[in-house]
Amino acid sequence: MNLIRAFVTAIMTYSVVPMPQVKWEEKNTRYAIAFFPFVGVIIGVILYAWNMLCEAVGMSDMIFAAGAIAIPVLITGGIHIDGYMDTIDALASHTDREKMLEIIKDSRVGAFAVIYEVVYMIVAFAVFCSCMRAGIIAVCISFIISRCISGILATLFPNARKSGMLSSMMGEQEKKTKSSIAIWLVIILIICVGAIVILSGLIQATIMLTGAVLAVIYYVINVVKKLGGVTGDTSGYFLQICELYMLIGFYISTII
Repeated sequence: MNLIRAFVTAIMTYSVVPMPQVKWEEKNTRYAIAFFPFVGVIIGVILYAWNMLCEAVGMSDMIFAAGAIAIPVLITGGIHIDGYMDTIDALASHTDREKMLEIIKDSRVGAFAVIYEVVYMIVAFAVFCSCMRAGIIAVCISFIISRCISGILATLFPNARKSGMLSSMMGEQEKKTKSSIAIWLVIILIICVGAIVILSGLIQATIMLTGAVLAVIYYVINVVKKLGGVTGDTSGYFLQICELYMLIGFYISTII
């Protein structure tokens, strides 16, 4: 029963998909991050259905790309974009750790956040317009992969701020619980990578996974080390860049 509540908590927290209301308490949030990838499953299924619809009625690449960009935002309610933009503002400040954490917590949006978000959307739109839609299954799976890696990183690194959503989920958990969650997420990750290998080929899987690895390296060096850990907002930042890097990797794999 607690695992069911953890599943509901994860979907309720990280998406706008209607779910039964459960109390925000330790027994319900303890394993919630383990079910984070299932939000990616929802996004992937809807994106694949959108692709099939576009193919069936002959919609233009631009219409497809617009929908492909909108679907993750509409399903998640933009929660990860919010974290991405907050983290961009903090990194752009080039100040000390405490000040950056204050900027991340600030609800106001700075110019750098807007600029980088516009650039992000332009790049994603261009790639979706250029991609061979027949191989979109790999991109659908990438939304699960990004959430697996994000959850693993949340179990590996300490909370930079002893408050907030991620801290309440992960901050007080025992090492054994975090290890169990990490192992579960690694298993899902391996299954997803295997699925891309089977459905799209080893080359595409390798290039896309390389994009994810580069995102992890960049995130650890430029965010985790500077802040001394992770927060919910920085996890959203990682999710966005990981998905973009894998999307670019997908495009590269279609032209080589």
